[in-house]
Amino acid sequence: GIPPKQIIFTIRKLLSGRRGSRLLTIYTPVKHLPKTSPLQNILVCKKMITPIYIDGHKIIIRYRKMPCNSYLIGLSRKLRKSGNFSEILFWRIVRNGNFYSLKFRRQKVIANYITDFYCPALQLVIEIDGSIHEFQEEKDLKREEKLKGLGCRVIRFSVPLVIDHIEQVQLELKEFIIKHYS
Repeated sequence: GIPPKQIIFTIRKLLSGRRGSRLLTIYTPVKHLPKTSPLQNILVCKKMITPIYIDGHKIIIRYRKMPCNSYLIGLSRKLRKSGNFSEILFWRIVRNGNFYSLKFRRQKVIANYITDFYCPALQLVIEIDGSIHEFQEEKDLKREEKLKGLGCRVIRFSVPLVIDHIEQVQLELKEFIIKHYS
């Protein structure tokens, strides 16, 4: 995990053209903070990592950059736009930090896999399994082991559970986070 006296630097590089700016996040100990930025046209913003509390339990935040297969990014964008009903329903609950101020990513590429949902602060992968997953259990286990090898934790929900009992999904997710991260 990140030591408590660590600061996140968000460096915004101003680019010419239509794309605007690009963000780069660096995690650095407090003693290595630069006094001034020697580079021009770079804005440095500093913010402390604040702990998250869920029902009185302090949740340990563990940021880490994950490997990414850049060839899958286009496919993940298409999946994000198409999204099935259960994923859209779950996304309404967790987007924009609505779920205990945790930020989630949809259709995040990690290594050679596209995960349904990913929380970078916890390195938590959330998979919503449809009927196809009944026939590919071996493949799912291999994928889960690879993700665990990268330091991620994986939790799975079935499509009927998400559609019919979304409150139970929220409760199970909260209990999972408290059990594994506090």
